[in-house]
Amino acid sequence: MSSIRRGTQVGAAYLDISDAPGEFRLAAVAANALTPELRKALNKRVRSRVIPRAISAYSTSTGSTSTGNRLPFTTARTVKVTQRSGVVTGLKFGSAKRLAGGLTITEALRPVEFGSTGRDYVTYRRVSVRGRPHNVRRRTTTAFAPRRRDGRVIWPVTYDTVAPLVLTEWTQAVYELTREGLG
Repeated sequence: MSSIRRGTQVGAAYLDISDAPGEFRLAAVAANALTPELRKALNKRVRSRVIPRAISAYSTSTGSTSTGNRLPFTTARTVKVTQRSGVVTGLKFGSAKRLAGGLTITEALRPVEFGSTGRDYVTYRRVSVRGRPHNVRRRTTTAFAPRRRDGRVIWPVTYDTVAPLVLTEWTQAVYELTREGLG
């Protein structure tokens, strides 16, 4: 999956697929030429095939089930396939749904996936039971595991299981739609 990389050309972003497998490059050319109706059908087909299987892969991964934290499991259920000009560009996680404490899944995703340093503090003023105001300094990032560069759930499962699945299913869906559109 490392052969697909981003680049820039004349100030605009593009997806460099020159090192991608031949089937994917052909499918990308075909997807770019699809009519809007066929592209809509492609999106529906990819979502119906990929998302349930991706959610299953993320939800049953060891990182998701062994942490005791429900957020990786909840995050796995928010996966969306992103596309540009009909070509799959990646997966998007998170949502704007507020959790019980007021944090959104998107805001909590990075520290849950990659951890935190545990060195961030917040200082605030409070009033004691006896009515005396005083300053309190608390460590704010100890709720998250220590930092891990390669991630805990989403990144490992994506590269091992989900990315090949997405590319295979998307390529098959493009070929099926072009056959149906031509026939």
